[in-house]
Amino acid sequence: MSQRPLKVALNTTHVVLPHEQDWVKKLPVWFSWVSLTDNLAEADVILHTFFDEEWRDYPDAIAVEYVWENVAPDFNHADYAISFSRLTYGDRHLRYPLFCFLPEFHALFAEDGTVIPFDAHAEAGSKTCFCTAVVSNPNRDGACTQLFDLLSAYKPVTSGGKWRNSFCGKRVDDKIAFLRTGKFTLACENSAVPDYVTEKIVDAFVARTVPIYWGAPNVAEDFNPAAFIDCSKFPSLEAVVEEVKRLDADDAVYEAMLAAPLFKEGRCPEAFRKERLREFFANIFSQPKEAAKRRSRQARAEIIWSRSRLATPLVAHRWAALAHAAKLFFSKRYRSYCRRIGI
Repeated sequence: MSQRPLKVALNTTHVVLPHEQDWVKKLPVWFSWVSLTDNLAEADVILHTFFDEEWRDYPDAIAVEYVWENVAPDFNHADYAISFSRLTYGDRHLRYPLFCFLPEFHALFAEDGTVIPFDAHAEAGSKTCFCTAVVSNPNRDGACTQLFDLLSAYKPVTSGGKWRNSFCGKRVDDKIAFLRTGKFTLACENSAVPDYVTEKIVDAFVARTVPIYWGAPNVAEDFNPAAFIDCSKFPSLEAVVEEVKRLDADDAVYEAMLAAPLFKEGRCPEAFRKERLREFFANIFSQPKEAAKRRSRQARAEIIWSRSRLATPLVAHRWAALAHAAKLFFSKRYRSYCRRIGI
């Protein structure tokens, strides 16, 4: 494997969460020839989200987009992408959902992937609440609000987030500890889209509660359907609440669901293991820089021109972009590319 020195930067114009920084810090540990930098101008590789913009000023760097929201990766502007989608695009894309970056998720299974068992009977006996929720954005097609109201009509739902807060507006400091007090946890995604599975259901598993999950209709492809209540499998939300009532009234049935391993085979799939992420970056870092660039040269020129045009109104300040465009236009590679696509 080539060990040319590489500098990696994280574009951080948006709010950076701790787990966003933690996984980036692993890169120099995994690859001794890689170092981190805060200077985008000197970076060989720039990691960014779709919220970020500064990385566009450096089109010669390799761009790796990580997508943790319900949007598709933009392969016209990014060389590589990490997202929740099950799309196949050669070595340019890795499905590695947000929850895979959380240390709490990896604490659920051993180094070999085997799910770590726990005393479900003791956990069930320690519950002091019927159902817990930590919600900031309730705008989930109305499902979150409707579920909350239907469940509350049966027994109170304790809310530790800023929405429907049960503690005079004060949000809980320790989310997992709070969720652990409930037999059930309301886990609603921002939208119900196939493959879009975030940390919400994992937080409930970590807290040793039974998730009431509303979101990706194919969530059972990721997690054991015997371990949670999947709203997409019921004809209505009222039917979901009836299932919750059934489990709440039967300790043995509830404990069986609580004890069920979160993965069907009892071990974490290879797709969610840290090694998968390491292999993805190993492929990028082991290639010569020019070979690792996957965006078309035309796309790079468009970025340069667009950023220059928007940044400055004076034509004199656009010479750098014009010079790059001219160099691109007269290159043999570019003309060959145009002939291939018929322009």
